[in-house]
Amino acid sequence: MNTQALHLIYLKGGADLAERSPASTLTERHNAGLEAVAEAQLTFAKFSSINHQRALRWHTDGGLLQWNIAEWTNAAAGEMGEACNAAKKLRRIECGMQQSGGDSGVPTDLVEARRKIAQELGDTATYLDLCATRVGWSLEDCLRLAFNSVSEREGFPERV
Repeated sequence: MNTQALHLIYLKGGADLAERSPASTLTERHNAGLEAVAEAQLTFAKFSSINHQRALRWHTDGGLLQWNIAEWTNAAAGEMGEACNAAKKLRRIECGMQQSGGDSGVPTDLVEARRKIAQELGDTATYLDLCATRVGWSLEDCLRLAFNSVSEREGFPERV
């Protein structure tokens, strides 16, 4: 959910509260907005659960075991390659370079190009989550392991 949508939830919650209790409207509006935002937030666990459920619609013969680990990592790498290609097209727009108009997938402005990169990064993360599940880890734990290992190796204090 984007920031505008969350803002609308916040405002809608606030508008309803304003009609009920004008004396403490600001505080209640703020609290209602925070609650609405918290409900709308996506956690690793929630995403992974829904992602796995959807994957079973495609992988009906053996679930995630239907593909081996190389197939899951190859799928993630393919999506990352698409993100790289989208980044190349963004760079062309930034540099004012001509792009072929024959490809309907070619973005025409910076907003569209960035959205395409975001889409491909999301696709990559979706496959990474399924791959992590396939090897018996959560994506959250994979990120924690990798991030903290680098921080420790480099002597940085940041940990997740």
